[in-house]
Amino acid sequence: MDPASKGTESWKSVRAQVIQAMESYGCFEKVMELEGMAWRMLMEGLGVDKYYEDLTNSMWYLPRFAEYQAPGAFLGGAPAI
Repeated sequence: MDPASKGTESWKSVRAQVIQAMESYGCFEKVMELEGMAWRMLMEGLGVDKYYEDLTNSMWYLPRFAEYQAPGAFLGGAPAI
């Protein structure tokens, strides 16, 4: 098994370091801020912006990273750089 495979101690250690770096640089806050801007724009466009505060007060966040393949991997070609 590859030492960097998902679930190994090496993988868990690197994952913890990445999460700590994201938290220390404020990346999660910026993502939440961007999402809030998108929600406000959407609600203004629909004419229901008066409900924005109620919506934001009822939401909670669970940051999670998704797994993606390298660009071009599904085409069988070399990853785009």
